[in-house]
Order: sequence, then structure tokens, then C-alpha cells
Amino acid sequence: MEIMEFFSGMLIKATSFSNTILNSYHYGLKLDEVSSNNTIYHNFFSILHKLHPSQGYDDGINNTWYNDQLKEGSRWTDWPGYGVYDIDGIAESNDYYPYDFRRPVFNSPPGDVTYTVGETDNYITWIITEWRPYNYSIYREDNLLESGPWAGQSLTINVDDLEIGVYSYKCVVFDQNNNSAFDYVRVTVNSIVPEFSNLHYLSFILMSVVLLISVVKLNKHRKRN
Repeated sequence: MEIMEFFSGMLIKATSFSNTILNSYHYGLKLDEVSSNNTIYHNFFSILHKLHPSQGYDDGINNTWYNDQLKEGSRWTDWPGYGVYDIDGIAESNDYYPYDFRRPVFNSPPGDVTYTVGETDNYITWIITEWRPYNYSIYREDNLLESGPWAGQSLTINVDDLEIGVYSYKCVVFDQNNNSAFDYVRVTVNSIVPEFSNLHYLSFILMSVVLLISVVKLNKHRKRN
């Protein structure tokens, strides 16, 4: 192994490595023309100021940038999240199994839900973006309500028939590389507020007036004494 100059990562001539390569300015890993039959995978390439189309370079012979048996390659921070990762160099190599380190994304997470006890058609819907979805789980407090395979579709749960109180719902999703994301939604169920009829309202006004008159008379009586 030789360390390249000008803030690059590593130059491999006749051996193979598995490393974390951070903050290089040129290639994170470069294989020259005499480097052959290397297998490169499970590396993490993170280059802040990338000067080339790829974070890897291959001028060698019969080098493989992934593990064909595991179907796993490396993590590339400039990989868009789909397709193969092209490696610069005359070998025209590719990482056919770039490792996805991005978490699923909750798009416009649903707001909290509030309804009056007895009301129906109350739902929570999560819309999530993920290129390689795997499974999901939905909890109320710490209790698992439902779970199963997830193909990337939106996830909806009915929150009717709850007693008066405040509840916490959590949705957790995983992709095929075990990256996860979650979102919380609070559900508040209020009691029924009695409605005042016109007669009740009038009675309330009269009682208030009577009470006010009584207070005024009592104050006058105290002043005379």
C-alpha cells in the first residue's frame, strides 16, 4: 500500500484492503495498472470536495468492486440511491451492489389528531419515500398494533373507539439494508361538551342577575351597620 499525495486516499498496487476513507480531495481508492484480482467491498467512501465523477479509480486487471456472493459493495456518499456505481479508470469497473446508508424519509408527516369521544373516521396516514423498503411496525404507546412487509406504500391506521385521554402513536419503517426511520403522532380524545339551549342560557342569565342583586343589597346592608 502507498499513500497518495495531494490529499487522496490510498493507492493499491498488489494487495487488497477494507477501510473507511474520509475527506480525501481526489480518489478515495485508486488501483494502478499492475494491481489485479482484488476484491473491494464494505468500504465507506466520504469525500467532501470531490474533484472527479467517481470516488474510486481502477486502471488494473480483473478487480471486483463488490462481493458477488454477499451481493454487497461499498458505501459511496455521492451514490444517488439507485443503479450501479461507476468507477473511473480504463478498467471500466462498477460497484453493482452499492450499499444504501440513507434512511427512509417521512414526507409531510401527519399532524396530531384531535376528536371528540364517539366520533368516527379518524385516521393517521404516513407517506414515506424509500428505494428499497422492507417492513414496518405501528405502536400505540409501547403496544404493537400491527406490522408486516412494506413495499413503499403509504401506511394508514384507524384511531377511532378510544377513551378520553391522550395517546402516542409511532410508525417505524426499515429498508433492506436495515436503515430505519420513525415518526410520532399524538391523538387527543376530548369529552363531549354539553350544548346550552336558549332556555338554559336564559336561566343562566337570570340566575346571574339575581345573584348580583343579592350581593349589592348585602353590601348596602353592611355599610348601614
